Amino acid sequence: MKCLTFSFLIILIVFIATTFAEKEPHRHKGYKHVFHDEYRKYLDAHPSKNHHEWSEERKFRREQRFNQTLEWIKNHKKNHHPYDVGVTRFADVLEEDLPKYHGLDESQNRHQRALPVINPLTSPPPASLDYTSWAPPITDQGKCGSCWAFSTIGMLSTVYRYTSNKVWNYSLSEQYLVDCDAFDNGCNGGWPKNTLLWLKNQSSLIPDSASYPYTSGTTANRTACKVTGLNKIPLKLTNIYQWNVNGNETLTKQILYSYGPVVTTMSVPLNCTAFYSYKSGVYVDNCNCVSNCTLVNHGVVLMGYGTENGLNYWLFRNSWGTTWGNNGYMKIARSSLNKCNMACFLMGIEQ
Repeated sequence: MKCLTFSFLIILIVFIATTFAEKEPHRHKGYKHVFHDEYRKYLDAHPSKNHHEWSEERKFRREQRFNQTLEWIKNHKKNHHPYDVGVTRFADVLEEDLPKYHGLDESQNRHQRALPVINPLTSPPPASLDYTSWAPPITDQGKCGSCWAFSTIGMLSTVYRYTSNKVWNYSLSEQYLVDCDAFDNGCNGGWPKNTLLWLKNQSSLIPDSASYPYTSGTTANRTACKVTGLNKIPLKLTNIYQWNVNGNETLTKQILYSYGPVVTTMSVPLNCTAFYSYKSGVYVDNCNCVSNCTLVNHGVVLMGYGTENGLNYWLFRNSWGTTWGNNGYMKIARSSLNKCNMACFLMGIEQ
C-alpha cells in the first residue's frame, strides 16, 4: 500500500511539473523562445517594438498576449456589435506597459491654480458637429506618457487651422513640451491646462516639429531642453479656459460649438481589449469604465459629436498613430452616464 501511495505521489509530481513547464516554459534555465509565424509577421510589421531587446520571458508573455487578443477578436466578430475591431499595435502589449501610452496626471489638476468655469453664450449647438477636416495629420506619442502634450498640440493646431481657413498651417513640436515644460513631467505625465499656461509664460512661442522633432516615442524619456537653432511659431493664447463640466452633455456640446475643438480627459481601463482593438463604428463600452472624474488617465482632442445607426457618439482624435481606430479617431457612445468620463474636464482657448 505504501508503495502504491509513493508511486502515486511520484506520478502527481511529474504531472504538475509537466503542466507547469507547458504553461510557463520561460521559467526554465536556458529557455529560448521561438516566435510562431503569425506573431513573427506581426512583429515584422511593427519594427518599433524592438523585440530583439526583450528577455525570453517577455517574448513568451508578449506572444501569449497576442494569441489571447486574436482569440478575443475572433469571438467578438461572431456577434453583432455597433463597432468593429482588429489587430492593432496593442495586440501584444502587456497590461503593465499600457500606462506608457497614456500620460494624464490628474493630481496636477488639483495642485495648480484653478481657472474659471465659463458658460458660453451662443446659439444652440447643431445636431452634429465635426472638425476633423480642419485637423492636421494624426500623430503618435509612442511609449511615452505624453498624451498631455499631443492633445494640447492637436487642439491648438486644429483651432488655428479652422479659424484661419487653413492659412495657418504649421506642425508644432510635442518634443519641446516633453523636454522643456516645467509645469508638466515629460513622459511621466502632465495636465493640458498647465501646458497652455506654461506656453503663455514663454511669450506664446513654440518651435515647429522640423526644428525640434519628436524622439521620446521610442526612447520613453525626455531629453535636455533644446534652446538654440529653433524655428519658433507665435501662438495666440490670450484666454485659456478649463471647464469642469462634470458629465453635462449639453454644456459640453455648447463649448465645442462655441470654442472649437477642445482637449478632453477620459478614462481608459488597462484591461480593455475592446478599446485597444477598436477600428470603426460607435464604441459601446463593455469594460466597466466607471463614471468618476477623479480617475481620468488619458487626454485626447474632442472633435465633434453626432448620431450613427441610432447611437449618439462623441468623436475624438487620439495620439496613437493611424493604425489604431478609424485612422486615429474614435466614435465613443455618448450618454447621460458619462461612460469613460468623456465629459469631465475640457480645456481650450478663445480666438
